[in-house]
Parts: sequence; structure tokens; C-alpha cells
Amino acid sequence: MGDGVIKIGQVVRSLAGRDQGRYYVVMGQEDDKLLLVDGYIRRTEFPKRKNPKHVQKTNHRIQEIAAKTKADKVLTNKEINRALSELGCLGDKDENGI
Repeated sequence: MGDGVIKIGQVVRSLAGRDQGRYYVVMGQEDDKLLLVDGYIRRTEFPKRKNPKHVQKTNHRIQEIAAKTKADKVLTNKEINRALSELGCLGDKDENGI
């Protein structure tokens, strides 16, 4: 696949909106929007729908989350929150966050 493709489990950074600078994990796709969660503000019960043009892809992909999502297993907010904090992607960051 191409370099610009955003996959499930990918860590992305918001470029536009009130959440600008926040990091999320891609949980899925609905129509032409990405479903994003961070396990803290945006929980798995109510993922954020965001245009792919308004996120920046990072070099991080959380394989465990991708595997669970594809297998239709339940993802907990704690798992997502822990994975993002291990990468240092929790909270607002500047341009050089990761």
C-alpha cells in the first residue's frame, strides 16, 4: 500500500479544530471519515469522526489495537490510553512531539 494510507491502529495527530495537536489512534472508518479515540477524552464508546485531511500520520502503529479491532474484540479505553502514554503521545504536543 502507499505511504499516505492511514490504517487501523495508526497513531495520528490532529491538525485542525479545537483538538489541534492531540494524538489519537485510528479505530476505524465510517463513510469518508476516520474514527479516532484516545481513551481519555475521546472514548471508544463515542469515537471522534474526523476528515483524513485534518490529521497527520505518525510513524507509530499499535499492532495490538489493530489486531483486536479487526477481530471484533472489545477495546478498552485503558488499553488505548496506556498505549498512547507509552509512546509519549498523550495530551497536547507541539510540532516536534514525536
